[in-house]
Amino acid sequence: MWRGGGWIMKYFKTVLVALLIPLSLIATTVAAKNPQNFDVGRNRSVLISEGAVFVAGYNQYNVFGAAVSNLYSFVEYGDFTNAVSVEVEGARLAVLTEAGSLTLQGLWIDDMELMASDAVDFALSSQKLVILHADGALTSIELDKESVNLVIPLSTPYTVAYLEGGYNNIAIVTDADALYLDERFVAADVEIVKVGRNSSIYKTYSGEVYVVDNTTLALELLDTDTSIVNVSIGNSDMYVHYNDGRVFAKGWHKIIANGAYNNSVKLTEITHLFGVDSIQSSSSHRLAIKGLDVYVWAQNAFGEHGVSTGTQVETHKIAYVTTLVAL
Repeated sequence: MWRGGGWIMKYFKTVLVALLIPLSLIATTVAAKNPQNFDVGRNRSVLISEGAVFVAGYNQYNVFGAAVSNLYSFVEYGDFTNAVSVEVEGARLAVLTEAGSLTLQGLWIDDMELMASDAVDFALSSQKLVILHADGALTSIELDKESVNLVIPLSTPYTVAYLEGGYNNIAIVTDADALYLDERFVAADVEIVKVGRNSSIYKTYSGEVYVVDNTTLALELLDTDTSIVNVSIGNSDMYVHYNDGRVFAKGWHKIIANGAYNNSVKLTEITHLFGVDSIQSSSSHRLAIKGLDVYVWAQNAFGEHGVSTGTQVETHKIAYVTTLVAL
């Protein structure tokens, strides 16, 4: 992926680009509890392909390691061959490998640092890194300048199934399908949870989708449908994915309409997102998986699209064809 071959520069007035990615981006056999093969932070993108990690965008605090301001196209990060999960949050990048090694780099951690060698899952926020170990133990590392290397064992009255991180918050789902947000009980019967900046979204096994305020824990029932297969959330945008390919959104999804970023005040079908399996959203841009394609839209001030900046779209002509979808 992105190794060798030539580049063709074209200029398009479009904000949605699809890059064909090898199958291993989507289908990777891992020991990790809750693998995440792509993520976005403000002005940053990261994804896994064939076990390698690729990054693009703003490199403030050396999140990507190299002392450069930003990366205008996806470049390989580190020398990973078996990465299974990535998260970028709070000017830091965490990578989990199939062997259980968990590394962190970015703010106050100039060089890639090994945080655990027996991790099966982790959750990264701007304030802490929570690690689920192979023996079921849970540890937390506070990410402030003074205690960035201080490991704190966490004791819980339940068994952790998997973790999910967001900008300010950490979600835990137990082996009994109970959801806790920052160690506060939220709901039972939880199948999927995604943590956003201000709110989180979760789906129950019975098909109910709720939005929960990360501070007050106030709940809003967004939809109830047994055909719902996934949910996604960002800053002020949330998405519901159905098994027939439909995707509904609420909030500032930023799909262009009539020459401007668009906002849906209620849950509304977004036809441009039909077939999209999952979405990662930041305050700057959106990254989505559709089959074997990666789509990106909204702001591109620092090259976070991985395809140059602004309206200059760099197409990738290597062993596959780039698809450009105009809105």
